[in-house]
Amino acid sequence: MNVFQILFFVMFALFPNQPKTAAAEITDNNFLEMPAVGANGLRILSPTLLELTLITTKAPDPAKLQQWDFVTRDSRLMAPAADNFAVIAGQRTIAVDKVGFRRRPIYAPLKKRDLRIGNYIYLHLASSIADGESVEVKNLDSKLWNAPIQFRAVADPLRWSPAIHINQEGYCPAFVKKAMVGYFLGSLGEMDLPMDSGFTLVKMSTGKPVFSGKLSVRRDVGYTYAIAPYRQVLEADFSDEKEPGEYRIQIAGLIEAFDQFKTQTRSDWNLVFGGSDWHGSQAIHQAIEKSPFRSEIHSLGFVPTSGLPTLYHAASTFIYPSLYEGFGLPPVEAMACGCPVISSDRGALREVVGDAAALVDPEDIQGIKKQMAILASDAGLREKLREAGLSRAKLFDWRKTAERTFQIYHRALNRHRGRTEVATVAEPRTVENIFG
Repeated sequence: MNVFQILFFVMFALFPNQPKTAAAEITDNNFLEMPAVGANGLRILSPTLLELTLITTKAPDPAKLQQWDFVTRDSRLMAPAADNFAVIAGQRTIAVDKVGFRRRPIYAPLKKRDLRIGNYIYLHLASSIADGESVEVKNLDSKLWNAPIQFRAVADPLRWSPAIHINQEGYCPAFVKKAMVGYFLGSLGEMDLPMDSGFTLVKMSTGKPVFSGKLSVRRDVGYTYAIAPYRQVLEADFSDEKEPGEYRIQIAGLIEAFDQFKTQTRSDWNLVFGGSDWHGSQAIHQAIEKSPFRSEIHSLGFVPTSGLPTLYHAASTFIYPSLYEGFGLPPVEAMACGCPVISSDRGALREVVGDAAALVDPEDIQGIKKQMAILASDAGLREKLREAGLSRAKLFDWRKTAERTFQIYHRALNRHRGRTEVATVAEPRTVENIFG
């Protein structure tokens, strides 16, 4: 039987194995294995958010916790200071600007005491981790952990994330298929998610995106707490993808690509958004506020037609990561103003821009970041694209459009009247006298 399969991951094990005597690194290879006391691991939840896990235990009361005891008897959190941590990504050291903590029992059998406690430290970073970078978190005063414990991970673009939840492992291809996106960060509250970016379904056999969609809000209802939970939960509906296979879901966005571009290149480029607010635009503004480079991201709102040439002329590069276009005027406008273009390859855009623009998959964050980095560092390529764009833009002329449109109407009218000949238009004519 063909089954549409999504990798399914549980938050903690239901069936423990025998306790281990030595600490081990927590990996994502066996999700049903109960971690032993002392087990530890680092997860990269997002380019600016890390989760450090340590499994501990506790003797019966009145004994106290021996490790990561950050909560007082009166339930006050005394989290470690941000400057206690050093985050090394590749050859860079990234500052920590916020620290959060969460603790819960993950195993507590009644017949024989074997209490295991999951402890999670959350580090919000001042700048982004780039895909492919090796990351290590160090405790500068060695009070939180010491050898042999090491918190290391690699920022694999297709890494497993506990923030993406699939409600079953196998799906019938023709049935409804949905996932939820959301995560609780203890004292930091719910994880902020980029709803504006949408999601991508990646086929594991090829590593290529095969489906994309929008994220919708999926808030739980019925709670009467002062602070209602599950308010930052999003839903990804991929029911329209019916090809059997094994897939993963990616969540990303243009702002994330810009963050990674800035982190990697240290470029002085700014990101400027132009356009009126629309449904879901609040999420974009929120993503800008949360970006470590928010002072270099600008949202101009509506820009009148008369103001567009000034923007195009001033820009080093115009980026148009549209998911679908019936034509796509903005890239042509940018080309006509001599601005190099990075364009989506979706819809009609590949045909419209031809070889005069750098084409990207609009949902491939690494591809967008790569093209930004290439153009930022190669003035010669920018000039080549500028010249190619000017030539390409000349192919699109309103006079020629009017003439060809007239010819199409003329053919249609002749066929309607039973004629077979096709007239050649020597002079442009107005719509009014076509039907006069």
